[in-house]
Parts: sequence; C-alpha cells; structure tokens
Amino acid sequence: MFGICTPILVMNLLKPLLIAVKANVATLALYFAIAASVSAKPALVTEEKIRTIESYLIDGMEQLNVPGLSIGIIENGEIAYLKSLGEVYPGGEDVAHSTPFKLGSVSKTFTSLAVMKLYEDGKIDIDKPVVNYIPWFQTQDKVLSDQITVKQLLNHTSGFSKRTGNRNQDNVNTDSNVLEQAAKELKIHSLASVPGERFQYSNTNYQLLGYLVQSISGQKYTQFVRETIFAPLKMSNSFMQEEKAYLEQAARGHLYWFGQPVGQIDHLGPLTSAQGGIYSSAEDMLVYLKMMLSDDSSIISNETKQKMLMLDSPEEQYGYGLGWYYRQIDDFNINYHFGQSAGFEALISFSKDLNIGWFIVVNSSSAFGDVNLSALISQIGPVLNGKPATLYGTPFSEKILFWLVLLIPIIVILLIWRLKSKANNESNYLDFKTWKKKHYLSRAIIPAVISFIIPYFLLVLLPSAYGAPLNAIRFFQPLIFCLIVLSSISIIVWLLVRVWLVKTFILR
Repeated sequence: MFGICTPILVMNLLKPLLIAVKANVATLALYFAIAASVSAKPALVTEEKIRTIESYLIDGMEQLNVPGLSIGIIENGEIAYLKSLGEVYPGGEDVAHSTPFKLGSVSKTFTSLAVMKLYEDGKIDIDKPVVNYIPWFQTQDKVLSDQITVKQLLNHTSGFSKRTGNRNQDNVNTDSNVLEQAAKELKIHSLASVPGERFQYSNTNYQLLGYLVQSISGQKYTQFVRETIFAPLKMSNSFMQEEKAYLEQAARGHLYWFGQPVGQIDHLGPLTSAQGGIYSSAEDMLVYLKMMLSDDSSIISNETKQKMLMLDSPEEQYGYGLGWYYRQIDDFNINYHFGQSAGFEALISFSKDLNIGWFIVVNSSSAFGDVNLSALISQIGPVLNGKPATLYGTPFSEKILFWLVLLIPIIVILLIWRLKSKANNESNYLDFKTWKKKHYLSRAIIPAVISFIIPYFLLVLLPSAYGAPLNAIRFFQPLIFCLIVLSSISIIVWLLVRVWLVKTFILR
C-alpha cells in the first residue's frame, strides 16, 4: 500500500512547487512579451508611404521627362518595396528590377569596401602614407604628397581639388595601364591644401585607390571587385563600364537638351570605374544594402564596417567617412552617397539604427539651370521619415546663369544690327566723325573691355567656380557647354564688328 501511495504522496508534496514554477514561467513569458513589444520598432515602410512614394515618382518622371527609374527599399532584412518604372530608353523595353543602371559616385562605396577588405586581410594599413605602397607617387610638391595617407584618400582630405578630380572624366582609354598613367600624371599637379587639413571631394582620390587595389591585390580592379564583392553577394547584374559586352542589357543614359532626354552610348574606359563606373540593378543593390545593414561578415567584419561608416570625432553630426557620407538626424544616424554620371543619377542610403535602407536610380542626369533630378531622388528618405515629398526646381542662381548664357548671342545679334543701322544712317555718320575722348571711352574702349571680360568669365571663371574644366562640362552638360562657347564667340564677333564699323566710318 505504501508503495502505491508513494507517487501520489510525492505529487501532492510537489504540487505547490509545480504551481510556483508554472506561475514563474507564465511571468517570464509575459515579461519577454512585454520586452519584445517595447523594443520592437514600428515599421517605417507602410502602405500609405508606398503610395505616396509611387505617386510622387510617377508625377516627377512625367514632369521632368525621365525615361526610366528603379527603386528598392529594405527593412529588417526583408525587401519592403521594389519598383521599376519607365523604359531603358524612349520606345525601348520596360525597366526591370534586374536592369543595370550606372551608379556614378555610388561606385566609391564599392571601392572603399575593396580597400577595407585588403585592410582587414592585413595587406594594407590605411593610416600609412600612399608612398609606402606606390613608391613613385608624387605631386608637384613631393614633401606634401609624401604625407598623404590611404585614409585621406578614402575620406577626401588628401588635398586634391575637385577640379583636379574632374580633369579626365571623359577618358575613353582602354589600355590596361591607364590607372598607372593617370597616377603618374599627378606629378604636374599641385595640391589645393595640406593633407588632412580639410575635406575636398575629388575623384582623383578614388582613381588612386583603384590603382592601389590593383597594385596590392595583383589583380585588375574590375576582377578584384567582381571576385571579392559581386560573386560572394551573388550580384549577377553588376559590372564595370569598360565591360562593353554587358552594356546591351543595361539602361541607356540620357542627357537633356532643352528638356528633352537624348540617349548616350557609354564609351568610357577603366580609368573612372573606381570613382563612378559601376553598373548595378535595384535587385543587386538591395543585396548590397542587406550586407551593410546586417551582421553579415562574408566580405568584412562588422567592426571594419563600423570603421567605414563613422566619423573620427563622435561629436560631429555630418561628414564623410570612408566612402560614405554620415549624418545625424534627430535620434538616428544615416549613411548615404549620391552618384551622378553622364546620363544617370543614383542615391543609396541606409540607417543601421532604424534597420532600413533604400536605393533609387534614374537613367537621365540633371541639366544645369533646367532639370533637377537630384531633387527627385532625394525625397524618399523624408517620406519614410513621415514628411511630405517636395519636388524642388533647379537652384535660382543656376536658372539666372542659364538664361544669361542663352540670351547673350541673341542680345549680341541685336546690338550688331543696331550698330550697323546707326552707322548706315547719314545723320549718325556725323556723330562718328565728331567723336571726342568720351565717345571713344564709352563706345569703343569700354565695349572692348567687356568683350574680353565676359568670355573670360564664361570660359575660365565659371568652370573654375564649379570645379569643372571645359572638357568635363562638355561631357556632363553638353547644352550649357555649347551655349558658353556660342556666347563667347558671339561677343568677340560683336567686338570685331564694332571695330570694323568704327574704322570704316571714321576713316572714310
């Protein structure tokens, strides 16, 4: 009997303990449920925001005459939105999620990743001078250029100017040693500031980094990026601009002529690939964003990622890290990079704090004083942050300059016609014959001075102010380039006509 009752007795004795354990388990479950609900952040990507974004983009594409667009948003490691609109070129195939677009300077983030991969593998120390890896590297001032570190190339504090970086943007050379040639040409260029002194965005920095990757890895830049980044991430629709066989499947870039997009063929060689020559699709870029947002360490460790994304000083709220811009907004941080090339504009952005990222690209690029596509692609973040989308026009200063340059040839034609009419009028003939010093000053010398000042402003000062040599303006903004040249020539012609008329009518 005792043996039979023992289990019952034991159960009775343990019953209070089991009840207590069950109560504690229930309490723990309730605690974790509450903790999860408190820590879980509400999704930023809602159906309402998606409708706002889509309506905004469709309206913007129509207003700005954009041929094609692709956009993707990733949140909490999952694709929250992926949309492709328009055509690869007017009348061509529809844009697909797998359609490659040119990334422009978004390519710099890949170059930075490639450098940091070498850094993590112990093949390069980013705090060491560039001459440690490229012994012959120098600018006009060797003492200064010997101080430039790899990190200063990455964060644009090397001292190279924007103008130096834009000197060879139209390079179509396909030689295998073109990166080395460009690096050696820097011997005739001077730095605009002391290395490490201040931030100056310059494509030269990333051309040098492309050559550095090539030199240290022993592979072409293209091959290293493909094997180290594209292949592990399975980015099958990504390639470099010099890989012409892939261009057939890509969207065609467009430049605007008085508001109308005109298709462009990409003839560029490997020189500018590391700074802005990568093509990729929205699908591939979401894979890239997922890697940057997550703990995925298949390319580089999270510690190295953090080194890329943050600024040296934790107090700084805005700046450029190692290949990425950084900005603190409210209680979260974002990293991003714009990209503009001849015929394309792109933006990649993400916030590790919010676990969200987005990418948008169009196959046309802004026209100076006429079409502002940067404003179109920059409004996705504000919408996701609960703010309205605003399609800003081109800056007022650009509009003024554009219309001045456009009107100069017309004004000159009217002035020549007026001057010739006066000269042919017999009553005005006497005015010419009786000119005094003040007449020569007001009607000959001052116009002559103006005739030299305006072309100098258009051909020298204006390009310098924008950090773009004339060949870069011709490549990126062919319409404004033609107007600048036409205006300059017309003013010189006006001066020559004045001189001829004065000479003819005074000396006859």
